[in-house]
Amino acid sequence: MSLETQIAALVTAANNLTTAVNGKVSEIDQKVNAATDAVPATIRAMASQTFYIDAINGNDGNSGTTPQAALKTANAASSKVVSGSNVALLFKSGQTHEVAFLLRIGRLSLQTYDAADITVKSQRATLKPAYSGVDAYGRRAFGGVTVTAGQIYLTGVNIDCTYDSVALPGGLAPQTGSFIAYTNSQLFVMAYLCDIKMTNIAFAATYSGYSARDLFFHGCVVELAASSTADALLLRALGGSPTYRLDVHSSTLTNIPGGWASILPPKLNS
Repeated sequence: MSLETQIAALVTAANNLTTAVNGKVSEIDQKVNAATDAVPATIRAMASQTFYIDAINGNDGNSGTTPQAALKTANAASSKVVSGSNVALLFKSGQTHEVAFLLRIGRLSLQTYDAADITVKSQRATLKPAYSGVDAYGRRAFGGVTVTAGQIYLTGVNIDCTYDSVALPGGLAPQTGSFIAYTNSQLFVMAYLCDIKMTNIAFAATYSGYSARDLFFHGCVVELAASSTADALLLRALGGSPTYRLDVHSSTLTNIPGGWASILPPKLNS
């Protein structure tokens, strides 16, 4: 083989190697770009999360991200949420859901899905606080949603502040808790087109000096059940004289002859 032939073969091999390297570099660049582009999308997905809940046909093993893959309970969504995100829990219309849900920090929205008209009470989802165990004082504890710090928005849902009176083992004493569970930080709560009925548990709870509450109601009906107890309050003070604000628009009271003041702590700081 002549020297010229050897040089030509060497040049061809070098060119082939360069082409292969360039192809690999291009492939790597494409994968890096895809991974880089996916990071914002992932962050956006984590920052805004939506879960569908169907108490009859749902399954807690589902993803919960579509009506067809709905969860059975709100509690199952607690392990899927990211603290600090905007979380929407959408409950199947016409069903009663026992709710136990925790979001450490963030914005929580509770809504009805698959309803033709959320202004019609019977078409909304009805949410009740779930039994959460026995507290340190031996009382049955109930709680619906817990947001340690942030905001809670309720739109087109019925809130039934009633705990199950079925006797539990151990001869337990009367219940404690609230649908919006107590946390020792300020909390904003807004309800729009909601019916809120209190029977033997409060809608929300607060405590002096630790947990200011801002409550806003628009287009709501707030009522006491005929068999209501002393714990059937819109806002229950667990101690002292709490700071809170109440803002009401186009909302009515049913079976509450004492007015708003009778279902709120004694002192109102506006």
